[in-house]
Amino acid sequence: MPGVEIHATLLDNIFKQDFLYMPTWSVALDALMIFTLILILGYILMVLKPIFIFPFVLILTSGLYYYLYDLLFRDVMGLLLIYFFLLFVLFQVHY
Repeated sequence: MPGVEIHATLLDNIFKQDFLYMPTWSVALDALMIFTLILILGYILMVLKPIFIFPFVLILTSGLYYYLYDLLFRDVMGLLLIYFFLLFVLFQVHY
C-alpha cells in the first residue's frame, strides 16, 4: 500500500476513533503458550537419548529459523524471534 493510502487510513481511523488494540488476555495467552512450549520441549529433550538430541535440535532450530524468518520479514512479527531465542538460551543454561 503506497504512503498516501497509509496516511489517509491513519487519519480516517483517528477521526473515527477506530484504533487497533490488543485484548488484555493476549499477554496471558502468549505467556501460557511459551511456558507450555518450554515444558513440552524440556520433557522431550529429557526423554530422548543423547544420540537423538542433536538431530532433533537441528531439525527444530532449522524449522524455527525458516518459520521466524518468514514471520519477521513478511508479517513483521519479530517479537516471536526474541521469545524463541530466550527459550533456546534457557535450555542451553540447563544443560
